[in-house]
Amino acid sequence: GAYNRDKLVVFSPAAESAGLWKPVSSYDWNDLETVVASPAGTYLAWLWSSWDGQRDRHHLRVAELGGRLVDEVSFEILGEFPALAVDNHGQATLVFSADKSRIIALTLEQGRLVKRADITVNSWPGWS
Repeated sequence: GAYNRDKLVVFSPAAESAGLWKPVSSYDWNDLETVVASPAGTYLAWLWSSWDGQRDRHHLRVAELGGRLVDEVSFEILGEFPALAVDNHGQATLVFSADKSRIIALTLEQGRLVKRADITVNSWPGWS
């Protein structure tokens, strides 16, 4: 697939011509800043930010490729270097650096982010 801020287009190899791909479906989900697919390609998760004039709000959404919304959340704090993944069951995981020595991992569960790990990385042997 390919996406821009407003639309995701899913492509498939064209049966009649080797090397050509054709669009097979599209989704007007909007706010597609960072998009990831599950390993099987059946779920998508995307992360974006908005500004209300006073503060940033961050948003995470998961949907089935068929279009059904699975889960979503809005939150205020997002660290640096966010990484996003979604598994084959539609559960999204968000990982980011809280500061130069901490990494936080959260999963999206029923409309809320649940902390799964808070790791101090500067205490690892050999870390400098």
